[in-house]
Amino acid sequence: MVSTLGRKIRSLRKAAGLSQRELADGLVTKSMISQIETDRIQPSADLLKRIAAKLRVTPQQLMPAKHEDQERLACYKQAQAFLSLGHYAEALPLLQECMEAPHPAWPERMLACQTAFCQQQLGAYEEARKLYDKALRLAICEEDAVAALRIYMRLGEVAQGLGHLELAVIEWQRAMRELERHPAPEDEPMLPLDVCLYLAGGLRTLGAVEEALQVYRRAEQLLEEVPEQTKRRADVLQGIGLVLELMEQYGEAEDCLSAAETLFHSTKDRRPALQTRIARGRLLGKTGRYQDAVSLLTECVQEADSVPGTELLVQVYGELGQVYRQMGDREQGVAMLQAGLKVPCECRIERGRICLALAGLYREADRFGDALAAAEQAMELLQGTKEELLAVYRLLTEFYKGQEDYRQASLWAERADELLAEKTLDR
Repeated sequence: MVSTLGRKIRSLRKAAGLSQRELADGLVTKSMISQIETDRIQPSADLLKRIAAKLRVTPQQLMPAKHEDQERLACYKQAQAFLSLGHYAEALPLLQECMEAPHPAWPERMLACQTAFCQQQLGAYEEARKLYDKALRLAICEEDAVAALRIYMRLGEVAQGLGHLELAVIEWQRAMRELERHPAPEDEPMLPLDVCLYLAGGLRTLGAVEEALQVYRRAEQLLEEVPEQTKRRADVLQGIGLVLELMEQYGEAEDCLSAAETLFHSTKDRRPALQTRIARGRLLGKTGRYQDAVSLLTECVQEADSVPGTELLVQVYGELGQVYRQMGDREQGVAMLQAGLKVPCECRIERGRICLALAGLYREADRFGDALAAAEQAMELLQGTKEELLAVYRLLTEFYKGQEDYRQASLWAERADELLAEKTLDR
C-alpha cells in the first residue's frame, strides 16, 4: 500500500507519542486532524508547516516520496482507461486503491461515484448504494445540485436492481424535485429528459399509469426543445405505448410500439427493439390475434438467444405462456412458462411473474398443490412490486375460497385490501 500525506502524519504522530487531540491543540480541531490523517481533506500549506513543526520534521518529510506519487498517478490513469472501455471488473480494484490513497487532484466524490458505478455494473448493488450515498453527502456539502441529481438517478437504478421499485421511484422523484429547484445547465439539455424517462418508467412499472403518462407527455414536450434524439424519442414512444396498453387503449398502444420499434432498429439498438417487439406480441394476444402473437413471440425467442443477458428470453417465454393460456391450451402454456423458469436468470421480477402465471394455470387445471407452491414462490420473488404482489394475494384469496378454507381466504383478502390502501396512499 502506497504512503500518503495522511498516513505519514499519523505514523509520525504515533512515533512522537502524541494523540490526535494533542497534535490538534493550538492548531485545529481533533476532528480535522482525523480527517487529514484519513486523507479526507488536505491541509493548507500554512497548516502543514505548523503540523510539521509540532512533529519536529520538515514539511517535505511529510510528503509522499516522488515514486509513490507516480505510482498513485499510474494507478489512477489505468483505472480511468479501463473505465472508459467499460472493463468494470478491471477498473474496480484500481479505483478502490485510489480511494484508499487519494490525491488532492482527485475529487473524492468523483472516485466514489466511479467505484459505485463499477460495482453497479457488476451487480454488487448494496456496495454501490453505500458509495453513492457517500457521494451524495459530498455533493450536498459542496452544494452541487447537478451532481446530486445524477446520484439520485443512479440510486434509483440501484434500488431497481435490488427489486425495490417503490424506493427507485422515490429516488427519481427526488431527482425531479432537484431539477425543478435547480434547472439543468445549458450544456446538458438531455438531463431533464433523462430524469423524465427514469421516473415515468418507474411509475409505469408500479402501475401508476396516469402519473406515468403525464411524465411521458412532459418528455415529449422536452424532445421538441432539443436536437434530434432518435433513441430517446423511441424510449418515449415505447413508454407511452406500454402505458396505453395498461390503460387498455390497445390501438393507440400498438401504433406507439410499432413506431418505437422502427426507431430502435434505425439506431441498431437491438435490445430495446426486441423489448418493444415482445410487447407487440403481447398486445396481439390481448386483442385476440393469437396465431399472429404466437408467430411473433416465437421469432422473439430465437432473437433473444442472440441478445446479451437472459431476462428477455425469460420474458418471451412468459408472454408465450400467457398467449397459450388465452387460447385455452393450458398444457402448452405450462410448458412455455416452465421453459422460462429453466433459463438461468438473476431477474427475480421476471421469474416472479412466470410463477404467478403458472399458479393461475395450475389453479385452472385443479392442480392445487402446484398452484399453491407457485404462488408462494411468486410472492417471495415479487416482494417490493405492489401491483403484482396484489395479484398474488388476490389469487391466493380465490384459491382458498375454492378449497373452502374461508379463514385463509379472509386472511389473504385482508392483505390485498391493506396493500391496495398502501398503493392509494402512495399515489
